[in-house]
Amino acid sequence: MKRYIGCILGFLLILFCTDYLIDRVLYYGLERYYGMRKDAELLIVSNSYLESGLDSDALEEATNLSTAKYTVSGTSFPTRCAMLAHFMSHQSNAGVKYVLFCSDIFMLTQKEISMNEHVHFYPFLDAPVMREYLSQFDTPLNMVKHTLLRSTRYTILSLYYSLRGYLNDTNSYIDDVASIELWNAKPNYSTTLNENNMKHLKEMALQYAQAGVKFILVTPPTNPQYLRHYSTTCDSIYKFYRELAGLHPNIVYLDYTELARRELFFDRAHLNNSGRTMLTTRLAEDLNYLLIK
Repeated sequence: MKRYIGCILGFLLILFCTDYLIDRVLYYGLERYYGMRKDAELLIVSNSYLESGLDSDALEEATNLSTAKYTVSGTSFPTRCAMLAHFMSHQSNAGVKYVLFCSDIFMLTQKEISMNEHVHFYPFLDAPVMREYLSQFDTPLNMVKHTLLRSTRYTILSLYYSLRGYLNDTNSYIDDVASIELWNAKPNYSTTLNENNMKHLKEMALQYAQAGVKFILVTPPTNPQYLRHYSTTCDSIYKFYRELAGLHPNIVYLDYTELARRELFFDRAHLNNSGRTMLTTRLAEDLNYLLIK
């Protein structure tokens, strides 16, 4: 009996040690990809709009600001807030002076988190800020599973990001151009403004601004079909962003909506490589202007 118990304990020891090593390897790649292992001065927080739409390496070179790009596809406003709080909770990131927060036209209309988008952040479960965020959306049993078996925290997307972190690969490989039919397709999204999102954004922006961090709201180039179909909502959103920027000198609003042209997009919402270069160049010029003010 003692022999069997010893074998079981030995197996569990090997299992948990192997699990821990796998986690550490993958976690290191993620930290590299998101720029968590550098003394970042500029932090970019976004979903896929700026993930494909900004070249962080070129932006860093043009502005001479050490840049971290914490962008994850499919993340809504609540998740982006958690991402920002998570990044800033690390002592090594105390030097962040500029936060570039993607503020697309649908960010303030979402009522709740998108389905399962939170699962991509389980690798950061040990961070108190992220644990609190994740506990809102999962069962206690799953939380225990991800706590004990660390390798279960990784999705296909986080594995992909980890690999790119090791390869130091921040490039975009999409040169396709959206078809005319796709570009002109009628959109179908929620258009009701969420007052909780608006209140939270205002409080968050003021919190960072008052702490001496320049909080920069960025609206990426936007398909004019969206503006046409949701003109009333868009007008209200842009007005809110402009008014928010007027509350404190450290809050800035940069609107690149009107730069949208079909040849700069690979679908109706996301920039291709040409659009990425265009937006990065334009943003770098605006950031350099802000730096000398």
